Amino acid sequence: MGACIPDPGRVTPHSVLRPGISIGEKKTWGTLGMFVVDAWGTLCLLSAKHVLAPVGHAEDRPVRHPAPKDHGPEAPVVASLWWWDDALDVALAKIATGTVCTPEIMETGQVIKSFRAPRKGDVLEKSGRSTGTTRAVVVEERRPVGGIPSAFILERLPGEDGPISCEGDSGAIWYDPETGEGVGMLHGGEVEVGRAVGVSLTLIRSSWDIEPWNGTFIENQDLGQ
Repeated sequence: MGACIPDPGRVTPHSVLRPGISIGEKKTWGTLGMFVVDAWGTLCLLSAKHVLAPVGHAEDRPVRHPAPKDHGPEAPVVASLWWWDDALDVALAKIATGTVCTPEIMETGQVIKSFRAPRKGDVLEKSGRSTGTTRAVVVEERRPVGGIPSAFILERLPGEDGPISCEGDSGAIWYDPETGEGVGMLHGGEVEVGRAVGVSLTLIRSSWDIEPWNGTFIENQDLGQ
């Protein structure tokens, strides 16, 4: 997506995990998109597959916060790879016992409580490791991009010239700032032209049977704040 200077507040250690902060594995870096609960009741973080498992498939691969690129190899393990989908470039990582989490998104405090499909003309917001909180408009609802069978395309808002996403933002969630509905996961983009590619959360849910985590206690997870 192009090189960017990361937001300092998102690449330093947080005692409470939240969407919008830095995560990664040994040689990758990206954004913690959101927390979800799978069909087995397992609390997981959701991000891009190329962030959590860039090479090969290795269940239980450690996920760290902040990403080692941001904090060095001593960055603590906060989750382990659980499920992934190469075609959708999405992965889930099971939250480690004792890790404290909140569904409130970094900076905005928004909580995603439901999913919906993208619609042309939607003005969506995301919270990412590198460019922070930005907004963009959906210009195409369904389009094959790379190996992703059905992605949606966003562009910067008219009259704006800053980046809407950058390297390190992958995995962030595009959501409706008016309703709090989650719409898509950031896959990648083109910084120079102000364009980003999203993967629909309704498409991800239909493949994986996941729902947003609302912050309630889950058995076998110590989530007290």
